Amino acid sequence: MVGWKGRGEEKSVSPIFKQGLKRQLEYWDFENGLAEIHINAIAIQEWSHHFTKIAQEQQRQTPDRMPTKEQCDEMLVHQKKISDALLRMRETIEDQNKYAAEQRLREHGGKGPSSYDEELSMYDDGRESQGFGSLEGKKRRGVCFYHCGEG
Repeated sequence: MVGWKGRGEEKSVSPIFKQGLKRQLEYWDFENGLAEIHINAIAIQEWSHHFTKIAQEQQRQTPDRMPTKEQCDEMLVHQKKISDALLRMRETIEDQNKYAAEQRLREHGGKGPSSYDEELSMYDDGRESQGFGSLEGKKRRGVCFYHCGEG
């Protein structure tokens, strides 16, 4: 009878389950990255909107109320958070592409995307190629190019 394993028995998790759990965590990390980008981008947008409004009110003069160095540093921190989130998302996308390629390999029995399968060729119907660069010319009937009238 297959049942629950006790304390003394070794517990093992199915590799398929591990892969599924990893995929879920990667998806959560991807969503979290998008949210982080959104929050930090809004902070930068609101900051720039605030100081743009001040600059427009004091047209063509050096604004009296310029941002402080600390405020600029804070915006650089927001920018760094956006950059870090984008790099993590890029890694997640690369991992997803690798996983998809491995999955295709498993589904196609080890044949890579560059392997050529003659049985699945869309154009091969058993005839010899008579395309533009073939060695055999097309037969022309009723047309004589060389010395047609001479016998």
